[in-house]
Amino acid sequence: MLKLSFPHKTELNKVYQSVIYDDRYMFYNFSSYWDMEVALDNSSWNAIEFLSMDDSGKILGMFRAKIDRAANNCSSLGVINFGEKNITFSRDFHQFLENLFEKFGLHKLEFNIAVGNPAEKMYDRFIHRYGGRIVGILKESTRLHDNKLYDVKLYELFNRDYFEAKQRRILHEKR
Repeated sequence: MLKLSFPHKTELNKVYQSVIYDDRYMFYNFSSYWDMEVALDNSSWNAIEFLSMDDSGKILGMFRAKIDRAANNCSSLGVINFGEKNITFSRDFHQFLENLFEKFGLHKLEFNIAVGNPAEKMYDRFIHRYGGRIVGILKESTRLHDNKLYDVKLYELFNRDYFEAKQRRILHEKR
C-alpha cells in the first residue's frame, strides 16, 4: 500500500543504504556517486514522495516525483524497488502514477531513464498505453557507477492523453 515517505525516513534510509552499491540499483541515480541518504522534502511543493509497503510495514520501494509548480509538471521520476518483482509494488507504482494526474492534478509528466535499465520496457509500455511519447534518446549522456556511459531516453505524457486513454479503456471493458 502507498504510504507517505516522510514519516518513514529512518527506515527508508536503512533499506536504501543496504543496497546502495548493489549493481541492481545502479540505474536509480544518474551518477557514478551515490548520496548516502535519501533526502526527503519536508513539503509537497517540490516533490511528491511515497513508499510502497506491505501489510507488515516492510518497505518494498519508493516513488518520487520532482515537481515544477510554475508549469504544474512532474519534471522527473525516481522509482526504486528494494526487492524482487512484487505485485504490491507494481500496484502501488500504478496508483502513484494515477495519483499524479488524478489526485495531484499535474499537467504533464516528463522523465527519463538510462537505456538498459531493467524498467525501460515497462516505461515504454506505460507511455504507449496512456498516449505519451518517447521524446528522444540522448546518446552517451550519463555515466553510472560502473563507469560506463549510457544513453538516456526521454518521455512525456500529458494529462489530457492520460485521461483519454483511460476513458477508452473503460469503454472497451464495458463492451
